[in-house]
Amino acid sequence: MKPRDHPDHDRLHKLRPVVDKLNDRFQSIPLQQYLCVDEQLCATKGRHYMKQYLPAKLHKWRYKLYMLYETDGFS
Repeated sequence: MKPRDHPDHDRLHKLRPVVDKLNDRFQSIPLQQYLCVDEQLCATKGRHYMKQYLPAKLHKWRYKLYMLYETDGFS
C-alpha cells in the first residue's frame, strides 16, 4: 500500500485483483449496437468512502451503481 500523497495510491488496493478479474470477464461479453447507461442506488450500512448520503431517503446511506442496459434488458 502506497501513502495517500503518492500519485499511484489506490484506495481499492485490497479489492484490486477482484476488480481486475471482473473487468476482464465483462470485456469478453458481446454487446448489442444500442446501449443505455443508468444509475441504481443500493442501500448499505457498511463503512466505505464510496457511499453517498441522501437525507430525503428512508435508507440514508447508499452506494451508487452504474448499470449497462441493452434493448432486451441489462447485460
